[in-house]
Amino acid sequence: MLIANAPPVAKPIPAHLMYRQFLNWVVALEEIQMRYLAFLTCVASGVAIVACAPHFVPNYRPTQDCLGDLASVPIIAVAKIGPNAMTAIGKPSEVRGVPEGPIQLFRVDISIENILKGAVPAGRNAFFYFQRITATGPALMGFYSRGTFRDILLLRNEKGRLRLIRDVRSNCAPTVYTGAHPAFKATPGESVHEQMVDILLTPGKGVTDAGMLHAIFEMAPFLTSHTYTLVKLLQLSESDSSLMRTAACLQFRDLVSDLLLINPKEALDLSARLGIPRSDLERWHLQKDQNYPASDWWLGAPQRTTLPATSVPPNGPRGLQLCVDDKALGVPPLRHR
Repeated sequence: MLIANAPPVAKPIPAHLMYRQFLNWVVALEEIQMRYLAFLTCVASGVAIVACAPHFVPNYRPTQDCLGDLASVPIIAVAKIGPNAMTAIGKPSEVRGVPEGPIQLFRVDISIENILKGAVPAGRNAFFYFQRITATGPALMGFYSRGTFRDILLLRNEKGRLRLIRDVRSNCAPTVYTGAHPAFKATPGESVHEQMVDILLTPGKGVTDAGMLHAIFEMAPFLTSHTYTLVKLLQLSESDSSLMRTAACLQFRDLVSDLLLINPKEALDLSARLGIPRSDLERWHLQKDQNYPASDWWLGAPQRTTLPATSVPPNGPRGLQLCVDDKALGVPPLRHR
């Protein structure tokens, strides 16, 4: 017997929808937790709540390759950073979803010298980022030094504050070893990738030989643009500095070998455009595998302070003619396999 005006019977929610709703609830709860922890960090440090108004949440993507995804970066700028530029905000906090913890919010005072992408005022500024804390202090990605240095910063704007595009782990701040570039202007039609490589590999104001060697053997330019980095290295192999010519050619050969493994078509197309025989490519690949000529010459030490004792003669070959000359570069002969 049907009862008039009886309420409709609710249909059961399918299990998969209930699970999806549960996951959404968990994600939302974790975000609220992170915002709440950031808020408590500000309060615990005695910092005015107004100063912590953005309530920053860590943007953590452990597999994110910043240099491989520049299209998604809204602001790219060259910044000069002095000693004691970092200021800790609050206290370290454990945050669910960030296994690198505890983490801490830092402010870094900077002076923006070049703007490669986006809108941001030049001159004095600051940005914020979260960093993992170890027993001995910040790890992995710190903006502290005894002297002044320059980085290319990949940034975003969050509630009126500049934030590093990724926190905790990233390659979002390649170091500029080539000095200042006050007159830098992008070539018409030049991509932001090429502008970054220009800054990273073009000798600027105040550059030293040691700085240029650091710049040549850094991987950031190659990760930013494979082909354009190789073109720039070939240009550097025409330098008046015999040290720079040697370093540029050795790194050029190694990176062409790397590109042959990463993207054979790109490597072969570039080699054909530059007039490099296939036999040279194969030899360079075997030499790198057997002798590590570039890293042996520079010793692969990131904090190297002394210059290599050997280089090509000042009046010796330059450019591609030098880069294919094993004897001039001092590359050991191949061992029979």
